[in-house]
Amino acid sequence: LDLAQLSLSAITTPLQTLDLIAGGLIKIDCTNNNVQELPRSIGTCAYLQILILKDNRISTFPQSTKNMVTLTHLDISGNHFDAVPDMLTYTPRIKFLDMSRNVIKSLYRKLDTFTAGGFAGALSGMRRKKEKEAAMMPAVGKLKRTVAIEIMDQVQAKLQSSNRS
Repeated sequence: LDLAQLSLSAITTPLQTLDLIAGGLIKIDCTNNNVQELPRSIGTCAYLQILILKDNRISTFPQSTKNMVTLTHLDISGNHFDAVPDMLTYTPRIKFLDMSRNVIKSLYRKLDTFTAGGFAGALSGMRRKKEKEAAMMPAVGKLKRTVAIEIMDQVQAKLQSSNRS
């Protein structure tokens, strides 16, 4: 479903109906709009694998996103998230995650939560002490981006090595 660059302020498309008609939506691209919140019905897309929401004004996910267990690709770059979304705890198949250009205040605070979810294996080899120290420092834009990139690189490397096994 391509909703990119349509100057949308809200997603009013009946996602549940489209999901049923299409036999399962695989991808939703809502890039470069003015969307502030997602409809609760987004969690009813049982086969959704790719969700691209970059360059909007989203700061939270509805509770229904915990049902999005088939999600493998999430791009929420360029939004207004100030914390790592809790919905990632429920998405064990995530292979690509872009949270750049948000106002993330702390990365470490949520890492323990993710170890119970999809990132358990990927995070196990990380140097947690260094990430904790860096995340606890005052919010400095460059430092936050560096930590976010390092975590994403380490997760990607771990996932690639586990895929080869």
